Amino acid sequence: MEQEQAYIDILAKELGMELTVSSAGAVTLVQEGRIVLLQWNAAENSFVVYVELGHLAGFNDSAVCRQLLSANFLFMESGGGALSYDSVNNMVGFNYALPVYGLSPEEFLQKMNAILLLAEEWKDTFSKMKAEQEELVVQALSEAENAESDLPQDDMALTMQFVRV
Repeated sequence: MEQEQAYIDILAKELGMELTVSSAGAVTLVQEGRIVLLQWNAAENSFVVYVELGHLAGFNDSAVCRQLLSANFLFMESGGGALSYDSVNNMVGFNYALPVYGLSPEEFLQKMNAILLLAEEWKDTFSKMKAEQEELVVQALSEAENAESDLPQDDMALTMQFVRV
């Protein structure tokens, strides 16, 4: 039995589900509607834990990404994890390295729980970031519409965008 299997077994028992390690050393499970991935790294004797936080919403995503990226600086705001963006799935995730050298299975469960709680905090923070940007975009659009309606009818044509044929 591989070393990582003991940790997977205790996690499966705790969750009350069957967990199977892939040939690449990965285990995927769904926790509260979000994908959680554990990837075994034999060279480091650790797991990389990945938790989905959610999709970008399309409202000033670059500002949201800048905020997320800045939280990674020295792992200070991210609590020791790293925030990531999967451009193929438009998904933001939380990544955490979990070394298991000398770690009992019970301590592993405690650390996993702490990582999932930290990811939950980041999920909430990410949702707030997206809502803030959506509010700013909606407000700017509303202000632009109000500014257009205040123009005299003759000047209205000047503000219209034309499609070049």
